[in-house]
Amino acid sequence: MIDVLWLEDQANTLRDFFELAQKEGVNLIIKETALEAEKYISLHPEHIDAAILDARGFEISTSEQKGTRGMHIVKDLLKEHSIPYSIFSGEASLMTNEEFMNAFPKEVRIFEKGKDESNVLNHTKKIVANFPNVKTKKEHHLAFSIFSRDEVYDLFDDDEILGSQLNLIKLLQNREDVDVVGKMIRCLYEDFLFPIFDNFGICDNDDDFNEKARSCNRGNYIGRSYIGDMIRMVGLYSQAINHGTRAEIRSYLNSSGNKYYLSCLVEGTLAIMSWLPEFLRKNKKNRR
Repeated sequence: MIDVLWLEDQANTLRDFFELAQKEGVNLIIKETALEAEKYISLHPEHIDAAILDARGFEISTSEQKGTRGMHIVKDLLKEHSIPYSIFSGEASLMTNEEFMNAFPKEVRIFEKGKDESNVLNHTKKIVANFPNVKTKKEHHLAFSIFSRDEVYDLFDDDEILGSQLNLIKLLQNREDVDVVGKMIRCLYEDFLFPIFDNFGICDNDDDFNEKARSCNRGNYIGRSYIGDMIRMVGLYSQAINHGTRAEIRSYLNSSGNKYYLSCLVEGTLAIMSWLPEFLRKNKKNRR
């Protein structure tokens, strides 16, 4: 089952399409206005595999006049989050409107209601299966769930959140590229993880950290010490990369004696980000 955002203000009259989607393994997340869709995308980008957008609809309220502005706002936000989308419209005249058609990249398909129901679903499943960012988010959903935490959104602006999310995608997709991965780990740690650690007092000292980690790991000493070790390892690496030249860092990570170090850094970063959402949920009161 894939999760697909559906921007549609008349979903109640399209029950047959909704049921067809369920049979085809497509879970439709219905949003009636562009504003509703924007809020959901911003808070839960990792929950969306793709989107199907009605061309003409409501931007803020269902009491306003319909237009295409809301759809364009949503498609631009989807692009920022690297989420693929298709257009599903009941207005056949738009299909021959050159200005409307030119507003989309070539890979975006436009389908007609009452004619292309099966086609739009099949196409959506196809692009999800072949879209690397979606596959990456699915495979590492625990790590990506940190980006939907309210506690995290309170600490960063939207651009910083997006930047950190894209860095994680790049890290996971380019883990064999020493230069790219090395830089991404440092960016994630310094620009995203460390501000969270600092705001919740996670790493003041080992005893303080272990005490906080205990509440999240249910007394599991192995789990506690593992996360603590990962935070220290990634933190030390981030400090080291700031003081070494690019050539020195590349040489160190590529040396035969350290061939597993980069993998450890990637897995450690993933472990930290998978652990953090539960930690933040249980330690809201400890925020500075």
